[in-house]
Amino acid sequence: MEYKTLTNNFQLPIQEVEEIVKTNSYRKIVEERLSLISKQYFSINKYHNIKHAKNTALFALIISNFVNVAKKDINLLIDAALLHDIGRKNDFDDLEHGRVGAQIAYDIKKGDSFYTLDTLHLLMAIIEGHCQEIYDNSIIEKYQISDVSNYRKLLQILKDADCIDRTRIIENPLILIEKINYDISKKLFLFSKKENEMKEESQIPKSKEDLIHTINEFLTLYRKELTKEEFLAIKRKIIYLSQTEIYSRQALKEYENFFLKYYTKIWQKSLTNFEDYNGQEDFKFLITCPTVRAENFNIKSVFSASLISNQHLGTFNKIPVGIVLEIGEDSILGISEKDMNSLVVKQNEVVNSYFYLNSTKNEKIYTKNEIISLKTPKQIEIASIQENVRQNGNILLLGNHSVYNDILVDGEKVKMKGIVIIEPCDREWHEEAQKLANKFNLKMKPIDY
Repeated sequence: MEYKTLTNNFQLPIQEVEEIVKTNSYRKIVEERLSLISKQYFSINKYHNIKHAKNTALFALIISNFVNVAKKDINLLIDAALLHDIGRKNDFDDLEHGRVGAQIAYDIKKGDSFYTLDTLHLLMAIIEGHCQEIYDNSIIEKYQISDVSNYRKLLQILKDADCIDRTRIIENPLILIEKINYDISKKLFLFSKKENEMKEESQIPKSKEDLIHTINEFLTLYRKELTKEEFLAIKRKIIYLSQTEIYSRQALKEYENFFLKYYTKIWQKSLTNFEDYNGQEDFKFLITCPTVRAENFNIKSVFSASLISNQHLGTFNKIPVGIVLEIGEDSILGISEKDMNSLVVKQNEVVNSYFYLNSTKNEKIYTKNEIISLKTPKQIEIASIQENVRQNGNILLLGNHSVYNDILVDGEKVKMKGIVIIEPCDREWHEEAQKLANKFNLKMKPIDY
């Protein structure tokens, strides 16, 4: 299927599109289909949640009215849009969520009298295919799709609708425009982009005030930890910030980067010395968990780490082995209260992002917009516990929950100090930990809480 090019001179009929989007009859149809699906199936993720599902379904329904979709396929298309991310585990790259979601959708809809076996297969094929960059003929064969042309039309509508709602989370949404096929989709896309830009601009003054408040609070709490010169440098920066008009998140991020080096000093004092840890006392460790076999593991130039403590033992993907890191000056590039799946990309490569963070490398580093760089270890620990209580109703139980914080670090400015094994864990993990210890000549210590 050929994609049409949209030039910068494309005229957006704002009033026309706004009237379409706000038509109550469209939203009512979506809500009716949504009422047939239990809310328990929808994720509580930041972006790929029930709001995203409803928005995608709304846009898909609007598009369908402009591209001659058969009446019998309307409900199926709405269901596909509502359920397209039902298999997601997080907000990030999840290559299997289409396949997983298709099976969940089958389980949800197999008892629905609206569906036959053929239409169930069509629903599953659309959901599985929506996250593929190109049309996958194996999906057509897998679900025995007879009307391939109709399948591709419905799939493209869902892809368009999905892209339209992603204007909420993309720093430069226009990079997605070439992936959109239908003219009405492009109009909806640009309308959505404009609406989200207006919301973002209205939030900036508050963000500036929040940043000033955060730094003043930091000075109050950690005045004794700073030299006179450091204290005065921060105060001068705050005054300058308060007198400067801020128009972009990027500008605020540059101010955050200035203050971040002073936070790093607090991190260095707050983290537990691995060599002194005996396995019983309170601790705070910054760790990175190996996601590949020991023989393939190496510290990258930029990577993600997590703060664990005796109060919060959540790790990435519940991995019970962590390499303890000692941080240096300017080694922390960013801090988030939640798992943000930081990405490092080459120059001019565009990713799903909001913020650009400075690096010693000739690489651009992008992260999700949950990132809040200015946090101390104690604040991160408290926030992680509160988030876990909110989601699970209890403090972390070892091995039962995933990480709720993420720290982006410069690999050239950290040192590996040792390996912790969070007990109890399988023998396989003990073996992997030993291999890592041998590879990097590190000591191992157990954490058993």
